[in-house]
Amino acid sequence: MQKVILNQEKLIKLAKKYKKLFENYYINRFAYIVNGNPFYFSNFKRGDKTTGYAILSPDSNNKEDHLIAIKPLLHYSVTIRNITTDVKYRANVDFRVLYEVRDYLKRVVEGNVLGNKNEIVYKRSLKVIQTMLDNQEELKKAYERAIDQYRRDKDKGFITDDDIKEMKNYLPIFMRLQYKQFRDRYDNREDFDVIYENRNLKEIKQFDQFSDPNTLREMTSKRAVKDLENALSEVSYGKNLRDRTDDERDQLALEEFNKELEELLDWVRNNLRNP
Repeated sequence: MQKVILNQEKLIKLAKKYKKLFENYYINRFAYIVNGNPFYFSNFKRGDKTTGYAILSPDSNNKEDHLIAIKPLLHYSVTIRNITTDVKYRANVDFRVLYEVRDYLKRVVEGNVLGNKNEIVYKRSLKVIQTMLDNQEELKKAYERAIDQYRRDKDKGFITDDDIKEMKNYLPIFMRLQYKQFRDRYDNREDFDVIYENRNLKEIKQFDQFSDPNTLREMTSKRAVKDLENALSEVSYGKNLRDRTDDERDQLALEEFNKELEELLDWVRNNLRNP
């Protein structure tokens, strides 16, 4: 099967059949194929609140086939929603301040004005910030690859089990990259207490080119610790991942995501308006 053409008129008619008063309906533009027939996922909302779901097919009334389509359609839909909202937000975070910090640290280190002890601190912080920036670029590239696949899936009009698996495999990548960003920054957060204290020393002040004079203050451990702890908790599921390998972290991320999906699947099944 090369392409499924969306039968929009039939699907809208079906959705309206299950819509209640004052509700809006939303139909995903990709189908899951069961026994040669396309099935679509639809949800109903009243304002911002989701009030129900339906599995729609313009070509089949087979109840069992409708039920088979629920899980793959839900898994893909939720995965895409996460990528196009949470991951998109993270990929588009403005890192200009970190680039300023990176360039500042680089100027200080290359200026040969530091004693041995301070040089260790500044070089370590430079490495941490550069790693954060590198991971951010990697995250952006992974996000673009995921969006490219989503566009291809929408273009062909249907998804397969392989498409669902491939899309879900992006989520551990995003979680892992963010974990590495936040962990290294958290572990070495007190380095910026030293850097902040040194900011006005004559031999160091000359390298200050910050657009915001409070940049280094906001990088200190006291200012940053809560945000870093909260961010780490979100991307590590409240677990200590320090001694785990990348593969182990990826496996945990998928396990946790699939657990959430199964809980949501129960909710969707209990709120289906058909079959």
